[in-house]
Amino acid sequence: MPWRTRLNSIKNSFLGSPRFHRRKMQVPTQEDMSSLTPDSSPELAKKSWFGNFINLEKEEQIFIVIRDKPLSSIKADIVHAFLSIPSLSHSVISQTSFRAEYKSTAGPTVFQKPVKFQVDITYTENSGATKENGIYSVTFTLLS
Repeated sequence: MPWRTRLNSIKNSFLGSPRFHRRKMQVPTQEDMSSLTPDSSPELAKKSWFGNFINLEKEEQIFIVIRDKPLSSIKADIVHAFLSIPSLSHSVISQTSFRAEYKSTAGPTVFQKPVKFQVDITYTENSGATKENGIYSVTFTLLS
């Protein structure tokens, strides 16, 4: 279930301190990259998938590919992650789209800029596969 770990990493990035207080992620050297894989190092998985999410411009996206998982299960996991984050509200846009907003309640109100993002689930056509065992792409788009 590495994609659940990635989803939790996104959740944790929203729960962190304001953007300008966050220190930049250290980029692993080529030597580090050759000996580690995202599966062998959770920290590397976090860096490789979400290290730049904090610095993204509006409308930039992060993709997660999910195999052999039914759409209903993917949607349930995303909604569960949303509901487990205090101060995050979400709405259903369509059968496969969600919009969420995180408002920090800690610190002075001057620094409480909400983070808005959209999550879209798309099915990738695959020869001989059904939607139950196909490939889905979950796209996180930072709106503001």
